[in-house]
Amino acid sequence: MTLRNLTTFSLTELLVVMAILVVLAAVLFPVLVKARSNSDQATF
Repeated sequence: MTLRNLTTFSLTELLVVMAILVVLAAVLFPVLVKARSNSDQATF
């Protein structure tokens, strides 16, 4: 184990986390929109 502070993130790690979040949002957003439209149709 190195003496590097564990609370600091390198730019690469930050970009990897951001990329993962963007991919998850891109996958989940259409699913949520479709579920919302289906629930709107079901209530009326």
